[in-house]
Amino acid sequence: MKLSRLSLALLAASSLLSLAPSVRAEDPAAPTPPPAPARRAGGGRMAPEAQLKDLTEKLTLTAEQQPKVKAILEERAKAMQGARDLTPEERQTKMKTLREENTKKMKEILTPEQFTKYEELQKTQRGPRNGGGAAPAPAEGGAKKKTE
Repeated sequence: MKLSRLSLALLAASSLLSLAPSVRAEDPAAPTPPPAPARRAGGGRMAPEAQLKDLTEKLTLTAEQQPKVKAILEERAKAMQGARDLTPEERQTKMKTLREENTKKMKEILTPEQFTKYEELQKTQRGPRNGGGAAPAPAEGGAKKKTE
């Protein structure tokens, strides 16, 4: 009789333990990671739709401005796609021209406040090597672990 009780207890314990991972996997309270930004196949910039969403949030674009900005972003994406086959020097020249043209078009659509913010966003995205703002200074002594 003792053997059967012991066997029954082991069986119950192993059953409970085997269910624990599946219960944890279905926990609705567990935080989910934020979705990654939508990117085109092959990496690179965000897709025009994702860029539009980002600019709409950051610049508070109106419903009237959104389709105009989307058209510019789509046009730029097509032009950039065509620039992939160019030499690095040709690509750099083409990208500079595209940036200047897009900046002119955006200036016509955005309010002065929005355009100022747009230019700031462009500088931070391009970084120092492409004529943007300064890169953040590296921490002294390399990466350090935070201590409390």
